[in-house]
Parts: sequence; C-alpha cells; structure tokens
Amino acid sequence: MQTRRVFAFLGAAGMITGGLVAATAAPALASCSHAHSDKDSTVGYITGTDAGVRPGPHYISPNACTPVYYALRGYAAEYQCYTTGDTYQGWSTWTWAYVPALGRSGWINDYLLSGNGSNYAC
Repeated sequence: MQTRRVFAFLGAAGMITGGLVAATAAPALASCSHAHSDKDSTVGYITGTDAGVRPGPHYISPNACTPVYYALRGYAAEYQCYTTGDTYQGWSTWTWAYVPALGRSGWINDYLLSGNGSNYAC
C-alpha cells in the first residue's frame, strides 16, 4: 500500500517542479466534514511536534480546518483510514486517528505519523 504514498509525493513534486504530472484543482470551498470509517487496526504514534488534530484534512486558508486538539510527539494514535487533503511537507494524505491520550479523534497529516499513517482508504 506504500505505492499510493509514492504517487501522492510524486504528484506534489511534479506540481512544484513543473513536471508532467497531472493534478486537479482543489475545490473552491473545502469542507471540514469528511467521511471516515474504522478500516485499520494499526496503532502508530505521533512523530511531529504538536501535531494538529483537525475536523478535516485542510490547513491552508481560506479553507483551513482549525485544529481542535494538539497531539504531542510520542502519543499513540489508532489509525482508522486515510483520505487526501492539503499538502503538508510533501504529503497530501491524512489519516483519521483516535488519540487515546486526548480521548479524541481527528485528521492528522501522514507526515506527522509513524509509518506515514493508515494504508486503508476511507
């Protein structure tokens, strides 16, 4: 399943370098409400510092989904599924995860998760 991550990265790299990778434009108004389901049983951990746990996979204004919680590096994260959203540090995939230390779930960019998040599409 790592293939999808390589293609997501190559797509971002192609846009940055002017390569021949086709990309679609983001919707004018991205929604902070995204469908998700529990398809994965992987337990990973937060690798980034103060990872934003968001209601949607968007962090760029004007469509930003403001973090409702922040997960600290090392916190466990129970992966459920992934979707695509705004690109952060070259990663456009986001995992819906439950963070037991917070007692909450939300979208976390896969760059900030061990193993680069879930391998199961929502």
